[in-house]
Amino acid sequence: MPNHIGDIHGLGVLITRPIHQAHGLVQLIQAYGGRPVLLPAMAIESIATPQSAVALLRQTWDLTIYTSANAVSFAYELLASIPSNNGIDTLNKPLIAAIGNATAATIRTILGREPDLVPNRHDSEGLLELPELNNPCNWRILIIRGIGGRGLLSEILTKRGATVAIAEVYQRSIPQIDTSGLVSTWDQQIQVVTVTSGEILQNLWQLLGNEGQNKLLHTPLIVISQRLQQQALSLGFQSIRVAKGASDQAILTALQYI
Repeated sequence: MPNHIGDIHGLGVLITRPIHQAHGLVQLIQAYGGRPVLLPAMAIESIATPQSAVALLRQTWDLTIYTSANAVSFAYELLASIPSNNGIDTLNKPLIAAIGNATAATIRTILGREPDLVPNRHDSEGLLELPELNNPCNWRILIIRGIGGRGLLSEILTKRGATVAIAEVYQRSIPQIDTSGLVSTWDQQIQVVTVTSGEILQNLWQLLGNEGQNKLLHTPLIVISQRLQQQALSLGFQSIRVAKGASDQAILTALQYI
C-alpha cells in the first residue's frame, strides 16, 4: 500500500532536470515537506545555425509532432525572433501531436490550442500506437526535436508511407559540475532520485563518478517511462518506480510509494 502523500516530509529528493524546468517540481516538493536537491544533469541551449529549422517550420505540414516541451518553446522562440513573423500563427498547423503531458501543456500555453494527438504512453512508441497514425500514406510530417533525438518516429512513419522531415530547434549538453560534495554527503542528503530522460540518466551516471555511481544504484529511482526503466535496470538499479508521466504532479505522486 502506498504511503500518504504527506509522508514525503523530510525526504531528500534529487532533481536532475535542466535548471529552467525544475522550478515547479522544487516548489511542489517543498510544499509537501520534502527537501529538493538540485543537480541539473542536462543543459538546454538554442542551436547555433537555425536557418534550416526555420525554413522547415515555415512550411505547411499535414502533421507536426512536438517531442518535448523544449521543442515547443524553442520552435516558437526561433520564429518569434524573425521580424514580421508571427510565431504562433506559423506553428498553428492543422494537426498537432504532443509526446507527453508536459509537451501538451506547453502547446496550450504558447500556441493557445489543444494538441490533436496525445498518447497515453509518453514516448515515441506510444504515439506510433495511435490508430490515427496507422496509415499516414502520402502525409507530410514534421518532427520537432532537439539535436540527436531518437530516430524511431521518422523511421516508422516513413515505412508507413509518410514523407518525414526533422526540425532540430535546440541542443542538449552535459553541464560541468563538481559533484564531490554531493557524493560525500549522499547518505545524509538523498533518499530518492528523479530522472526524466535517458540522456539525463547517462549524464548523471557520468557526473557522479565511480563512488557516486555505487551510491546512486542503491538509491530508489523514479523514472517516467518503461523504456527508461529498462535503461536503469541495465545499469544495475535495484529499486525503480515508474511515474505516470513527466509532469510535476505525476512525479510527486510517485514519491508517495518511496
